[in-house]
Amino acid sequence: IDEERDILFHRPDLWHRIYEVGTIGHEYGHILWMDEGTETRMNRSGVFKNIEEFKATTGGLVAFFMHEDATLKRALLSDTIKRSVGLIAWMKTSEVEPYYCEGLIHLSGLFESGVLRFDETLSIDQSDTAYEKLKSWYLQTYTDLAKHYLAQNDAKIFLDRFASQNAEGLYMPCRTDVKRFVEYYWHLHQTIGRQIDEQSKRSDWL
Repeated sequence: IDEERDILFHRPDLWHRIYEVGTIGHEYGHILWMDEGTETRMNRSGVFKNIEEFKATTGGLVAFFMHEDATLKRALLSDTIKRSVGLIAWMKTSEVEPYYCEGLIHLSGLFESGVLRFDETLSIDQSDTAYEKLKSWYLQTYTDLAKHYLAQNDAKIFLDRFASQNAEGLYMPCRTDVKRFVEYYWHLHQTIGRQIDEQSKRSDWL
């Protein structure tokens, strides 16, 4: 949190560059691999949007990986972790289910690459080695996804690699370690998610 606040209040140029990758890159990523019939054909199971939001965000990340700037790597990794974990909070909000599912797919990559590990507490590895493993995961997964779009296959086939619905109709991760963390974070969010940080004031950072 302190690192994020330092960027927000003291390094606006860095904040804007991360915004370009994560937000502007996301919106640009929506147009890739699409023609006028793609959504209709891929939405046969009614879950097209549940992979489309991941496709959009990852399109921005892959564009960055192809023209990488080493000075942005740590901040971008931190931003990706923050987005992925934060989206768990939307688990039971059906209107934004696609973003929640996006988070589950990102988390699958973060755990598979070793950037995140969960054993009672969350461990975060932001080393170059972990970053490179995550980068490889994104490049391979995005290549698979692009081929899925070009073939206009049912979106559910891709989503099933990472998440499936439980008895309540809620999507949960396929990976056991990711599922344990999602359940832990969801409980934590229900307990303290509406609390306000009173210990650190905005004026302290200005």
